[in-house]
Amino acid sequence: MSWSLLPGLCYANFHEATRWASTLGQAVGSFFGGYLVAASVEYTFGVTRKPWRFPLAALGPYAITLMIYALIHAVIGTPDILKTIMPNIIIGTTYFLLYVVKLERDAPALISGGSLSG
Repeated sequence: MSWSLLPGLCYANFHEATRWASTLGQAVGSFFGGYLVAASVEYTFGVTRKPWRFPLAALGPYAITLMIYALIHAVIGTPDILKTIMPNIIIGTTYFLLYVVKLERDAPALISGGSLSG
């Protein structure tokens, strides 16, 4: 949660009246959103068949989350929404791409063990 405080306070919204609301919205969203997106990625991976499994699981749930972040910031009145969520876009997209690579690598063991549907 602490890494999401830096862009809100120091970079994107330092001189804006909404900086505390923007920062808090980003921090809370990042903290809770990370857990929900991970679960959504695993679910999407488990119910989607190849060749769509990788792109849908890696990008779909997180794209929806980023749209929710942008909507929250629009409601709060954050003036530089893209700058505020850019760290999330960069770090989160990279993380979930690598996470799905790991799921792909571990899928045969998980499927034979009954944890995921193939």
